[in-house]
Amino acid sequence: MNAATVMMQEHDSHLLFVTVAGCVAAFAIARHGRRHGVLVLLGGVLLGLTISGMLVAAMVGVTIIPGPTESAAGPAVGASGSLAIAVAAVSVCLLILSMVGSLVYQHRSATARKEVQRLHQFAAASREGMVIHRDGIILDVNQTLARMLGQESSQWIGRNVLEIVAPDFVGVAEARLRQPDLLRTPLQHAIEIELNGAAGRPLPVQVISRPIQFDGRPAVIATLRDLSMRKDAEAYATHLAQHDTLMNLVDRLVFDARLAESIEDAGKADGVIGLFCINVDGFSSINARLGQFAGDRALLELAARLRRQVRPLDTVARLSGDDFAVIQPFAAAPRQVTDLAERIIDALAPPLQLRGQMVELGVSVGIAAFPTDGTTPEALLLAADAALTRAKSEGRSRYCLYDRSVDLVHQQRRSLEHDLRHAIERHQLELYYQPIFDIATGRLAGCEALLRWRHPSRGFVSPADFIPFAEDTGLINPIGAWVLETACVEAASWLRPWSVAVNLSPVQFRLPNLPLLVANVLARVGLTPTRLVLEVTEGVLVENADQAACTLRALQAQGISLSLDDFGTGYSSLSYLSRFPFKKLKIDRSFVQPLAERPDALAVVRAIIALGHSLGLDIIAEGVETQEQLDLLHAQQCEFAQGFLLGRPMPRDALRELMAERAAETDPSAAHAAALEIPEPLRPS
Repeated sequence: MNAATVMMQEHDSHLLFVTVAGCVAAFAIARHGRRHGVLVLLGGVLLGLTISGMLVAAMVGVTIIPGPTESAAGPAVGASGSLAIAVAAVSVCLLILSMVGSLVYQHRSATARKEVQRLHQFAAASREGMVIHRDGIILDVNQTLARMLGQESSQWIGRNVLEIVAPDFVGVAEARLRQPDLLRTPLQHAIEIELNGAAGRPLPVQVISRPIQFDGRPAVIATLRDLSMRKDAEAYATHLAQHDTLMNLVDRLVFDARLAESIEDAGKADGVIGLFCINVDGFSSINARLGQFAGDRALLELAARLRRQVRPLDTVARLSGDDFAVIQPFAAAPRQVTDLAERIIDALAPPLQLRGQMVELGVSVGIAAFPTDGTTPEALLLAADAALTRAKSEGRSRYCLYDRSVDLVHQQRRSLEHDLRHAIERHQLELYYQPIFDIATGRLAGCEALLRWRHPSRGFVSPADFIPFAEDTGLINPIGAWVLETACVEAASWLRPWSVAVNLSPVQFRLPNLPLLVANVLARVGLTPTRLVLEVTEGVLVENADQAACTLRALQAQGISLSLDDFGTGYSSLSYLSRFPFKKLKIDRSFVQPLAERPDALAVVRAIIALGHSLGLDIIAEGVETQEQLDLLHAQQCEFAQGFLLGRPMPRDALRELMAERAAETDPSAAHAAALEIPEPLRPS
C-alpha cells in the first residue's frame, strides 16, 4: 500500500457514557471529601483512570485504511505501535499528575483544617464572646458567647445577629453591627449594649467589630466583652458614695438632689411636699455613758424604725450625727404631714436595750411644707430647721410646724453665725482677764482669760449667746486657737511669773493633735509651760473618757497645769479626780453664792474642799461677791478665789496697771496682814 487514510468511526456510546460518569464521580468525590485525605486521593486516581479511558475510547474508534501504493504490513503496523505507546505515555503522565495534584490538595486542605482548628481553639479559650456574621446572618459563635447567651453554639448558626441583642438596644446594635462600612473599614470605637443573657437577664457588654474573610468571602466578626462585674462594682461604689455606711440611708448630696427634684415635680403638678428635720433627744448621753458602739446601735435601730413609718416613694436621709430628714412628696393634705410626724415620734419613743440597760430616747421634729413655707430647697430646709429648733426648745418628743413669727429669731441666729465667722479677721474678738488671788496672802496668783466679742452694731455679745454657735459650727477651733495664743503672748510679757488660765471647749478637746498644738504655741511665744493652766469641764470627760485621759496626760507631761472647771454642776464623778491628772479644782459659783444663807451649801463646799485636799488639789472658788463669802472660804482653807469682790474681768491695759501695783508689794508680812482686807483698787465701786 502507498498511502493510508485514517477515518474516524462512530464512538461506542456505552464506553463514552462510562467515561463521562467517571469524571463526574471523580469531581464529586474530590469536592465532598475534601476534609478526608483518602477520599481526595481516590478522586484523583478515578479522574486519571477516566481520562485514560477517554483516550482508549478515542483509539478504539479509529480505523486505518491502507492506500493503493503501500503494502499493509510495514508502515501501518509501525504507525499503530507508535500511537499506542504515545497514548500509554500520556495516560501515565495524566495519572501521575492527578495523584500529585491530589496530594498537594490534600496537604493544603490539612493545613487549612489545622488553621481553622487553631482559630476555633483560640476563640474557645477567649474570655470574650465572638460572633461572625455575614449580612446579619450568624455564621459561627464561640463557646464563651454561647455561655453568655445560655444556648449551644450550633443553635445560633443561621439566625439573625440582632436576636442576641436586648430589645432596648436593637436600634443601637443595628446601626453599628450591620453598618455596610464595617465590611471595608474597622470600627474605631467600642459601644456598650445589652444582650439577651442567660435566663432572660439583660447582660451588659462592650462591642467592637471589624471585617474579616470567612470561607473566602467577606464577613464581620464582633467581639463582646462581659461588663456585668464592672457594672456591679460601679453600682456598688455609687451606692457607697451616696449612702451613709452605717445605716444605708442616703447622704446629704443625694438628699439635696431629691429635694430639688421633688420641688420641681410638685411645682408642675401643684402638689405639696412635707419636709421633716429630725433630731434625737439626749443622744450625746448614750455615747457618754455607754460608748460609741452603743450609740451606733441606737442609731441603727432608730433608722430602722424610721424607715418603717414612711412610704416607698419617701426619702429618708442622714444629714449628720443624730440628725435625720424625711422628704414626703405629694402629701395629700397638711393633716397627712402631721400624721407622719406623730407616727415618727411614737415609733421612736419605745426604749432601747443597750448593753443590758433600757435606754429611753425621743426625737424632736421640725416640719416645713412646699410651697407655703418655701419654694426652693434652701428656703424649705431653713424653715424646717427653724421649726426643729423651736421644737427642741419646747421640750422632748414633740413636733413643730414652721411659723413665720419665729423665723425672725432664726434669721437673727443665722446672721449672728455669719458675723462670727468674720470676727477674728475683723479684730472684733478681745480677751478680758479676771484676777485670781491667794486667799491666805492676798497676793495675785494669776488670771483667767475670758473671751469677749465687741460687735460693731450689737455691742458686746454675751459668750453664752455666741459660744454655742461657735461649737455647733466648728468655729470654736480657730477661735480657741486664737484665744490660746493671745493669752500666752500676754502672759509672756507680765512682770512676774503669774499663771494664765485658758478654757478649752469640748469641741477643741476632740482634736487628736491638741497637745502638739499647745506645745507649738508655747514654743512660739516663749511662755514656760508651768505658767499655763488649761481649764476643762466635766462634759469633756463624759464624751470620751479614754481619749480625754490620753490627751490630759500628754498635756501634763509638758508641765501644763490642768484644772477641772465647774465641779459639781454636771455629771460629777469622784473617779474623775482620781483617774485624770488634775492639779486644780474649781468650785462653781452656784455653790459659793448661797454660802452665807444656806447651811447645806456650806456643807457641800466644805466637802468639796476636803475631797480636793485629800487628793492634793488646789481649790479655787468662783463667783466670790461678798466679804462674808470670802471669810467662809478662808475658814474652810480654800486656797484661791476669784469674783467681782476681788476684781471684775478687765481689758489688757487695766490688768497691766493692776499687775504693776501688785508687783510693788514686796513685804510678805504686810501682804499677809492684809489678806482678808481687800485692797482698795479691787473693792467693787
